[in-house]
Order: sequence, then structure tokens, then C-alpha cells
Amino acid sequence: MAIEQVPVVTTELLSDLIKIGIPSIIALAGIISSIILATKGHKKDIKIEQLRINNEEEKEKNKRKGELVQQISENLTKLHGSFISYATMLCAKSESDSLDEIFPEKSRKELSELYLNFVDELHDGVIIQAHVSLLGNGETYDDYHEYWSSLSNSSNILNPNNDNIVYKVITDRIQTISEKYRVTLDHLSKVFLFDEK
Repeated sequence: MAIEQVPVVTTELLSDLIKIGIPSIIALAGIISSIILATKGHKKDIKIEQLRINNEEEKEKNKRKGELVQQISENLTKLHGSFISYATMLCAKSESDSLDEIFPEKSRKELSELYLNFVDELHDGVIIQAHVSLLGNGETYDDYHEYWSSLSNSSNILNPNNDNIVYKVITDRIQTISEKYRVTLDHLSKVFLFDEK
């Protein structure tokens, strides 16, 4: 039985393949793992960038919302102040009428001016209502609408030309409307402080 000898060329070729192949396989594995890690790193970078963008958008949204709430609160306070000024002067007229005293002409003119200012502010209340609706908070919107409706009704009931207005009716209106004003401001405060949406 003769042992067959493997040709030298085949052995050398096999030896060369091993010498070249193993390092090549290792290099290829390194390249593949680098690509995989780079891809994962890139995905992570994309996620981080998206989170940063979302965070910036949320900050801007909250800033605009805060500015809107401040604007609404300022306009609401101006509206309420015009009502209180008018109603206070109307109380003075009512007291004067109940004591059968003549309400001074200068005060009558001032009362008319306060009423006209109140009515003008009441018309601006529609703009306030539109701004409140932009907040997207139904409860705050409902509270403001109720407040504004009470003011609107009061502008008719508490007309300065109505000589039959009783002091108690005026003070009851002031109290009711002031409570609705407080509730509306309370909800605006919660929206401003992000206690509710």
C-alpha cells in the first residue's frame, strides 16, 4: 500500500489560503461589527436629536401658551375692572335715588362714560373668549363663557337709564360676577402653571 503524496502546490496553496484567509475573516468580522455599531450609534444619535427637537417644540408651545394666558388675564382684569367701576358708581346713584337725593349731573355724566367704557370692554370680551378657546381647555372656556354671559346680561339689567335699579340687585350682581371672575382666573392659573391641560 502506497501512501499517496499530496502535491506540493496544493499544500502551498492551502497554506497561503490559511495565512491570507484567517486574517481576512477577522478583518471582515471587524468591519461588519464596526458597521453594526456605527448604525446603532447613528440611530441613537437620531433619537437623541428627535428628543431635543421635541423638547424645543414643547418649550416653545408652553411659552406661547403662557403668553396667551397672561394676555387673557390682563384683558379679563381690564374687563372686570370696567364692570366694577361702573357698578360701584351705579350703587352710589341707587343709594342717592333711594334717599330721594338728586344725583349730581357731573356724576351722571361720569356714570354714562363708565357704562360706555364697560360696554366697549364687553365687546372686547368676545376676543378674550376666542383666545380662551385657543387654550383648548373646555372647563376654562365654559367658566369664561358663563362669566361673560353674566356681564352681558348685567349690561342690560344695570343700564344707567333705568331708575328702578335697587341697590341690592346691583350688589348681588357684583358678588355673583366677581365669583365667576375668580373661578375663571383660578382655571387660567391652573393652565398657566400646567396643573391641567
